[in-house]
Amino acid sequence: MENLHFNLSEEESSKGWKVLLGIFAGIFLLTGVYIIVNNLVFNRGNIPLTFSVVPIAIGILVASITIYVAVRRKEQYFNITDSEIEFRYGIMKARYHKFRWEDVREIMLPRGQKKARLHFRDGSDFIINLTWLDRQKAARIRKYILYVAREKDFPVHKVISLRKGK
Repeated sequence: MENLHFNLSEEESSKGWKVLLGIFAGIFLLTGVYIIVNNLVFNRGNIPLTFSVVPIAIGILVASITIYVAVRRKEQYFNITDSEIEFRYGIMKARYHKFRWEDVREIMLPRGQKKARLHFRDGSDFIINLTWLDRQKAARIRKYILYVAREKDFPVHKVISLRKGK
């Protein structure tokens, strides 16, 4: 079976989202500055000066998130081969995971969700959460996991939802 590799770096932090977050932060910062200038420079007290704290705080928070997403350079990917599943992904903090197919005991795939639960031989489990990916990539990853599992004769259970503890 061929290998499946997706580069997820441009998907998770595209330039469009960075620009939109920057515009959103700028609007809130300008609103806070407008309230301050309107109150201190033009002596118009119709809006209290304390109201400028909230838009400035929101603008700084969104700007810091935008800068964090723009500066971070860890490559995010999803790679499935005949011997292992290897991926690094995450919205705020990208984490690296690598699972060998030899260690997998069974797989649970919920219907209509972008998740998969891997049960291992040592009794532990791991949920692969693909909800932040677009529908086609998540479906292809789930389908490929299903094909490899069937090829290696793992029991695959299709369930309604993934419950904690089971």
